[in-house]
Amino acid sequence: MKPIFSFYTSADFGRVSQFIRQLKVAYLPYDGVRFQFTLGLHIDFVGNGLEGGFERTCGIWEDRQGIVALVMTEGGTQWEETFFLFRSDEDKSTELLPRMCEFAERFTSRVSADQQQNQYRLCLPSSDLVIANFLRKRGYQRTTDKERTLIKPYSDPEEVILPEGFTIHDGRTVTPFYTALAHNHSFRYNQENDGGQRGFEKIRQMPDYRPELDLVVFDPEGQPAGLANFWVSDKTDIAVLEPLGVVWWYRRLGLGKALITEGINRTRVHGCTQLIGGDQPFYWALGFEPQRTDDYWAWTSSS
Repeated sequence: MKPIFSFYTSADFGRVSQFIRQLKVAYLPYDGVRFQFTLGLHIDFVGNGLEGGFERTCGIWEDRQGIVALVMTEGGTQWEETFFLFRSDEDKSTELLPRMCEFAERFTSRVSADQQQNQYRLCLPSSDLVIANFLRKRGYQRTTDKERTLIKPYSDPEEVILPEGFTIHDGRTVTPFYTALAHNHSFRYNQENDGGQRGFEKIRQMPDYRPELDLVVFDPEGQPAGLANFWVSDKTDIAVLEPLGVVWWYRRLGLGKALITEGINRTRVHGCTQLIGGDQPFYWALGFEPQRTDDYWAWTSSS
């Protein structure tokens, strides 16, 4: 049976989440956490008419057994990242791949500054030679950009060290107002909207959200100084850190390390033995090591 296409709708959230959970591939570039985090935060945080961004840019192909493949984004075209997910390697067929590429080129591409072309980037595991060869024949160009997945194996529990007067609290007592403040000032985002408060409220409705793992560090004045949210699943012993940030005026005081240490100590209770973090020098210094690399393939329309 030829897989049938449909646009993603909000009613598909549960089965798409389940499909992603059941994929037997370690360290996917697009996993359940990325789906839930961006679905919760990106639309309300960025605003500007993005409501329905997932519905406009994500596609589903399915047969009688269920979902065969997905084209996923982070909720819009401005992030310039698209992802292909497959039920199995056998589903990466010469019949389905062109259809997925056509959808991505049409609906996930971004209009160029001169409004003369469309372009998008596909994030693909470096080991996926089947799709890489197909993309090359289709005229895609592999860029020099890489996305690396860094993992920190757990060692013996460590003491959390904070500057005097600083304290760590979690989502059981901290409201999204403080989480959004910490997030905005950690990444120096525009302060004109509500700072993403509505987005962080939505994140709390996601199935893998756990309030005891949603951490905010406060200074002696009771003002937010940083945040870290840890995600766990009963499908794996790997926790995911997303996001982590320290407000710009409290950098280099050890707050980021303290949040990670606290999060590792708490995720042990859920059976986790490893943590996925970001690909910045800060993580390397804390013992995170690369486990896989993803390539970016660029497509540009001919007119």
